[in-house]
Amino acid sequence: MMQTKYSVFVFFYFCMNFCVAGFVSPGTVWVGNTPVLQLLLKCQLVKQKANGLSTDDIYTKKQMEKGISKLQILAGHPVTGVADEEVLKMVERNTCPQKTPKQRTRQGTVSRPGGAGGRMYGV
Repeated sequence: MMQTKYSVFVFFYFCMNFCVAGFVSPGTVWVGNTPVLQLLLKCQLVKQKANGLSTDDIYTKKQMEKGISKLQILAGHPVTGVADEEVLKMVERNTCPQKTPKQRTRQGTVSRPGGAGGRMYGV
């Protein structure tokens, strides 16, 4: 009887370790310990997950790299997709960079020549 209890305990122990210690894998990052990802989410440069799952606060490194690239574009820095010194300074300030008129133009709002009254049209 004691050996059966011990076997059951060992089985559940390994199941718990497998289930609990596995969500954040080497190719992912967790919001709770990544200030850079927290800023990217705040600035809406990485799409926030809202599936209601326990993995909603875990993102791939590729998602983070794309968000860093967007942040670097907005800030006018060289685009590397890596959290370099300039990115870390922005994280320290905890403010989102503002889009310049030139960046807005790249995203589709342009003034068309000959338009009525110089109105702005979406492309």
